[in-house]
Amino acid sequence: MVPFLKELFLPPGIFIALGLFGVLRMANHPRQGRRILIFVAVCLYVLSTKAFAALLMAGLYQPAPASAAQISDPEIGAIVVLGAGLYEAAPEYGRDTASGGSLQRIRYGAYLHRANGKPILVSGGRPENTELSEAETMRAVLEDEFKVPVAWIEDRSHNTRQQARLVWDILSGEGIKKILLVTHTSHMARASGAFGRAGFEVVPAATAFWSHPRHRLTDYLPTAGGLAISRHALHEILGRMWYALRAGQD
Repeated sequence: MVPFLKELFLPPGIFIALGLFGVLRMANHPRQGRRILIFVAVCLYVLSTKAFAALLMAGLYQPAPASAAQISDPEIGAIVVLGAGLYEAAPEYGRDTASGGSLQRIRYGAYLHRANGKPILVSGGRPENTELSEAETMRAVLEDEFKVPVAWIEDRSHNTRQQARLVWDILSGEGIKKILLVTHTSHMARASGAFGRAGFEVVPAATAFWSHPRHRLTDYLPTAGGLAISRHALHEILGRMWYALRAGQD
């Protein structure tokens, strides 16, 4: 139910629903129907421009990159790498494998391990109708391709809150409470908050920083890429609002 609602309230789902509503209103309330359709068209245009998408992304918290002192902190007990989806049934590999977003996090996790030697935990459950979990695919990539060992996997979670609680169950049993947390910079505020509430002392180790220093004329034209960036930013904004509403229940 939650994935359905997420798709409904994020673009383009929300605009398809509003557009259909506007068309239906045209029959008995043509003026109102036209206003709804104009609103949908304007919103789609604005969100599809990279100029507006850049504003949304810039408004998300971007922590500073982890410093050398933070990475080498002897009190850190583990590097926790959060999954970012699967590349399902990849034909060139003949199986599920890590998505592009997960690969960005895996690569940084491998870099951190080589820098400080701390053990790695990968976290991510199994989406519906897939053979492998995110954690299993991430472990395979780290061990087979990056030649970096994975000490633990957490493969039952389906959201960041669950990841925090299930990873705590694993690492607290090992006496580990201070971690380097690896995720996208746009996701770090929500992730570090969830892991902090679970009991961890979190050192943010963000990757995939957003940068769009100069605007071009083409940034004001609607593109599928612009809409995808806006959707990603709105997904994170809505996620933070939802977690803030539920924070009192933790």
